[in-house]
Amino acid sequence: DGFKNVSVEQSSHTPVHEAIVKAQQAEGCQLVIKEHRPDNPLKKALLTPSDWKLLRQCPCAVLMVKSERPWAGGVILAAVDVGNHDEAHSLLHKNIIDHGYEIANLAKGSLHVISAHPSPMLSAADPVYQLRETIEQRYREECRAFQAEFDIKDDRLHVAEGPADVLIPYTAKKYDAVVTVIGTV
Repeated sequence: DGFKNVSVEQSSHTPVHEAIVKAQQAEGCQLVIKEHRPDNPLKKALLTPSDWKLLRQCPCAVLMVKSERPWAGGVILAAVDVGNHDEAHSLLHKNIIDHGYEIANLAKGSLHVISAHPSPMLSAADPVYQLRETIEQRYREECRAFQAEFDIKDDRLHVAEGPADVLIPYTAKKYDAVVTVIGTV
């Protein structure tokens, strides 16, 4: 539903992320779907270096599939950094939320959003970033505008202190997310 043309291509070109980007560019694809097949239990939770390179270098959306679990009725988690307001991040946030809503709509699921904020640093130049209470207060204020712009309810927005690479998987597990939408500028 909504897809006009889907194609599959096989290539022996290595490294694999370069072959995928080359095929994406040649075909003008708007979505790349790649299966993540870990070869041992430790790698099951981690993406390979080639997967990370694909996520960073591919100029279109990448769907990294790690399981055969159905998405129907599940939680779709979108990760954004509400504290970044520059034009590139604003566009990225819009794309992440738009993709999140599209997937939630297709899967008849619900969209949740996670935004991590930094821990206090006594050496920070801005005194706001020296106290936990003022950091969280600033993020909550910024989140209100973000929520209004993207129609995100309070119970679907999760703001927490800490590194995003820890909080995103933690939140995905906590809410049993079937898809996590992330992005980078």
